[in-house]
Amino acid sequence: MQRGTRIVAGRFKNRLVKGEGPQVRPMTAYIRKRLFDKLSDSIERASVLDLFAGSGSLGFEALSRGCLSVLFVEKDRKRVQSISEKAKEWNIADIVKVVKADVLAFKWDEKFKFIFVDPPYAYTDNGRLAEKVTELSEIGGTVVWHSNKTLDFNGKFLMNDFFSHGGKNIYFFEVKDAE
Repeated sequence: MQRGTRIVAGRFKNRLVKGEGPQVRPMTAYIRKRLFDKLSDSIERASVLDLFAGSGSLGFEALSRGCLSVLFVEKDRKRVQSISEKAKEWNIADIVKVVKADVLAFKWDEKFKFIFVDPPYAYTDNGRLAEKVTELSEIGGTVVWHSNKTLDFNGKFLMNDFFSHGGKNIYFFEVKDAE
């Protein structure tokens, strides 16, 4: 039996994305469905950044729903390879970039309309991570942050929406203009 998570909707609906390793915890289909239902059609034709990509399920779901391109950032070599192989298998390697890097050390010139942030639950450097996200986002861009903690960034982001399910919190932030 193959293990992994299935794409919920769109062009790649029901295709399997593998999640490997003890630290990979792909977001459940229920939570991904709620998340993308909230984003609705706004994800279409947008550039997406998937930080702490893990299995790549968030980025692949965005691609399935019509986003323009996804840049996956993941530091684990096996996960990077798995995401690259999946992009080739699904014939979307031309709209996917995969970078093996630590998120805080990652540099990129392009700004993104949507950023998915899904750090390991044990991750504690959310302040520096928020700075990095602000650096990589378009002004007014949407940040979807998955955490088991309550997040407060002292006004750095405008919280547009939130939901919680099974101890997992999903925050929808808008990146504000630097003041």
